[in-house]
Amino acid sequence: MLDVTSNKKKGMTYGEKALKYISMVFTRDEKSLVSLSGEVGEQTVVVWEWAKQRPILAHQLSCSGLVHTVFLSPKEDESFCFMGINYFRCFKMVGEQLKNREVKEAPNSKKDSKDYIESPQYVSHCLRHEESLILGTT
Repeated sequence: MLDVTSNKKKGMTYGEKALKYISMVFTRDEKSLVSLSGEVGEQTVVVWEWAKQRPILAHQLSCSGLVHTVFLSPKEDESFCFMGINYFRCFKMVGEQLKNREVKEAPNSKKDSKDYIESPQYVSHCLRHEESLILGTT
């Protein structure tokens, strides 16, 4: 990772290998960094303690499509949302674990829906007054 403000590279690796970062976001207090990395079917979320450049927790995402974005939840601190192809989920950081956070189902994402196979690709988002979330689809 490159810290642009200091122009210094941060050697943040998880396990034996360097990660291919797709998306990152700081927590509101800016003490932790949430990163999304990996390829389809093998994506990992790592929460880092930024000052010490060490992982606090890691979580494997279960998704057959590419998850491409992580962002802070509009409603709660320590909560993060992930979106991608046929995927929208929110998690809350509880200690050293990510717990699935119940949210209203994203449009066309229910398995019993006739449109499930043709679910949209979630490509963008917009937070409105910290009260609502709008997802952009293709």
